[in-house]
Amino acid sequence: NPPLSPASTEENDSSSFYTTLDARNIPKEEVSTKLSTCWNEALILLRECAYAIPELVHDGVLAGDTFVTFLFTLLSHDVCFDTCAALIEEILSLQGSSSSGDSRKVGGGKSRHAFSSSHHTPTTFYLGNVPNLYDLWRKFTCRQLAQ
Repeated sequence: NPPLSPASTEENDSSSFYTTLDARNIPKEEVSTKLSTCWNEALILLRECAYAIPELVHDGVLAGDTFVTFLFTLLSHDVCFDTCAALIEEILSLQGSSSSGDSRKVGGGKSRHAFSSSHHTPTTFYLGNVPNLYDLWRKFTCRQLAQ
């Protein structure tokens, strides 16, 4: 996996994002004018998929450290904050429920998704994986911190 730290090659080059997977390296103007609409729609769809098909998280498709770390760095862009925070919340809540043997109930109390006890998904995400996390938090508004 590529390193998850700010790129040091060319400062204002948005292509540096593609080598670091850190959304903070993408210029805010590029995100707000070109990417935000598409990303917000994709984040909403991913959240709905995670809710409807929890196995996407339990099997690690959506819960990989690299992807979740990218989502945390995407929080730095105000235009994507709410949808990104909602997806992170869904992923982390499903990760926690998978190891405790939870299952979702549908209809008459029948289990829709049963998780085997042999599956060992971590129940917490290590925030140390997010580079410069405190700098990210310092830039949040009061409303964003409350969320």
